[in-house]
Amino acid sequence: MSRRGRARLSAARELLDRGQLAEAKALAEECLRERPEDFDALHLLGVVAARQGDLVAGATWLERAVAANPGAAQAWHNLGLTREKAGLGDAAIAAYRSAVEADRTFAPAHIGLANQLIARRRFPEAAEGLKAVLSLRPDDLRSASTHACLRRIMCDWEEIDRLEGELVAAVAAGRAGVLPFPFLAMTDDPALQLACARRSAAAKSVPVEAPRRPAGGRIRLGYLSADFRDHATSFLMAELFELHDRARFEVVGFSYGPRERSPMRRRLEGAFDRFVDIADASDEAAALRIRAAEIDIAIDLKGLTQDGRLGILSAHPAPVQVHYIGYPGTTGVDFIDYLIADAFVVPPDRQDCFTENVVYLPESYQINDRRRAAAPRRPTRTEQGLPDDAFVFASFNATYKIAPAMFDVWVRLVKAVPHAVLWLFADNPWAAANLRREAETRGLDPARLIVAGHAALADHLARQPLADLFLDTVPVNAHTTASDALWMGLPVLTCAGRSFAARVAGSLLHAVGLPELVTENLDDYERLALRLATSPGELAALRAKLARNLPDAPLFDAARTTRHIERAYERMWEIHRRGEAPRSFALD
Repeated sequence: MSRRGRARLSAARELLDRGQLAEAKALAEECLRERPEDFDALHLLGVVAARQGDLVAGATWLERAVAANPGAAQAWHNLGLTREKAGLGDAAIAAYRSAVEADRTFAPAHIGLANQLIARRRFPEAAEGLKAVLSLRPDDLRSASTHACLRRIMCDWEEIDRLEGELVAAVAAGRAGVLPFPFLAMTDDPALQLACARRSAAAKSVPVEAPRRPAGGRIRLGYLSADFRDHATSFLMAELFELHDRARFEVVGFSYGPRERSPMRRRLEGAFDRFVDIADASDEAAALRIRAAEIDIAIDLKGLTQDGRLGILSAHPAPVQVHYIGYPGTTGVDFIDYLIADAFVVPPDRQDCFTENVVYLPESYQINDRRRAAAPRRPTRTEQGLPDDAFVFASFNATYKIAPAMFDVWVRLVKAVPHAVLWLFADNPWAAANLRREAETRGLDPARLIVAGHAALADHLARQPLADLFLDTVPVNAHTTASDALWMGLPVLTCAGRSFAARVAGSLLHAVGLPELVTENLDDYERLALRLATSPGELAALRAKLARNLPDAPLFDAARTTRHIERAYERMWEIHRRGEAPRSFALD
């Protein structure tokens, strides 16, 4: 390329760095006319096209670039990113692998590859990729927290204490980068969780004056989620959207998740007055659509979970913004005004661990859908691989919630109760194998550990009554899983910690009239579990009490909880209408 061409290319790169995409594209095209297969020009055009949203053109240019220079790791990586954004996961994996082969020291390629492998549930391969990242970047806390979470998901605990200990120490030392969602399982210290959330979300905050709409008329609610589909959040919330009082509220759903065609998705689309798909919109574009819809109260249902998009709300598209149910902790941002909770999950003396103003519902914060039904045919124990004459301890919590210390307690219980078995849930084969190995290491016959796989919601509900006692986890309790068990008449034993996530099951048990199943430490938890397992009369009395309480329990009175939530929205709106700053309050 001529000296003039090189100068053009250098100028194009500067324009790209400044975000002047059209100008950068024009100069790169001039360079390409001089030298049609120039790698740098092809690469730049691919990046520009991808940033402009033309993923097909971006991939085409980048494919030409790597053909011109197969050893260019950065170009392969950019091709992977572009294919990933286009939903071409397998092709993205191939590009990331080529980037790694081109330069094994190029950490972003390992990260991109690992993330795609995780998305395809190829966990061991992903874990090896993350180990490679950490060998190159020992201080990459984001990758380290993903790696620790992945080890938890597979119940691979060989290094878990060291990995999580280092991450907790990093947050305590004021370092940024640890992912808040995996961090919930590492400590129940709400102050550390706040610190983690703040440092994770700080860059997302873009304060903008909130819009104002004239008072009067219905309050317009906008619910934002990636989970308007077959998902635990929707299993809880579907009836809320249906029960909202349309004389007082207009209800709009903003979906940025998968476009599945399940019965739940169809039900949800019908539950809203309007259902708006913003999956393909940028955060800025999505915020503009919410603002254009004149939403009064925007309710985020994802928080700091993997698919959350708090960036949408960072521009303050609604005058009042609320965090509810999807993430059991603080978002750590200054643009979410309120958190909906109850006095058990957020004791009043712990409000300082939340950036949001806490709104206290009078009973449990958790809404429940009474329309979710078990399969009409209930399975037998034999069909589920359970002995007919055994005492069945069960825990259907996700595997990432199981800590080695928790498993120690469970193994001791099974060994202490003749003919007892432990019935766990695992949705991946590595967790199942590792749990059996861990049981054997602790001196428990692996045959006394039964692993259940994934089942449709109706079938999952139908199998619950086969167990005798549900054993909860800490510091992340069962949430929807605990509601499912209680709904089907299965008593849940929990240990309440200090954080929101560690106190959810306790809230649910109070709202179903079984506070006696809430313990405050693992020693009491173990003692009570053993007593119930060896006192058939006491356990039978608890099951009978639960059965009596279910018809009228606040936990499963969706209409009642909906009215509480609506009163909370009206109070929030009144505070805003008066021009007052958001503040915590409790409903009586």
